[in-house]
Amino acid sequence: MIQRTLMVFLAIGAVGCASAHPSDEVAPGIYELSASADRDACSPVRAIGAMGEVAVLVEGGAVDAPVPDTDAPLLVAPRVRLSPSQSYHAETNRRVPGCEAAWVHEEWTMLEGGADGFRVLHTQEWQGLADCAAARDAMPSAPDGDCRAERVLDYALESACHAPCRLVLGEADSVACSCS
Repeated sequence: MIQRTLMVFLAIGAVGCASAHPSDEVAPGIYELSASADRDACSPVRAIGAMGEVAVLVEGGAVDAPVPDTDAPLLVAPRVRLSPSQSYHAETNRRVPGCEAAWVHEEWTMLEGGADGFRVLHTQEWQGLADCAAARDAMPSAPDGDCRAERVLDYALESACHAPCRLVLGEADSVACSCS
């Protein structure tokens, strides 16, 4: 009886452990990206809505995905790498070029992931913009003043691209899976 109870406990523990690794089923491939705002006190507001197709890379359990912060093309959007060793969370602080006291703190956290896609919470906190009139010239994605914004980025799988195939830039700035 004790041995059976121990086996059930270990099985439940294994299930709990598996759910702590949201990218286990996320595949490299082409995803449809959309963004929704949870909270956005920035002006102009951060980009939301349907964003289009993006290439997502997965290597060693780490998910590498684009995170658009302006209306610029997705192919030049900044990317974030969310790895299991950091609990699928990343943070950065960036200074606004030409504005000594202005900066943006960003965080990305994978909320859930699976075979159909994944969701990422993207938070931006802008500070010191009041003392820098040229902030938007130096960094087009900068808002008009200090603010905080939270968006949920939804990546819905369109088509997986497993090795030995690879993601390549196709015609008209599109992404394709090439197996040749």
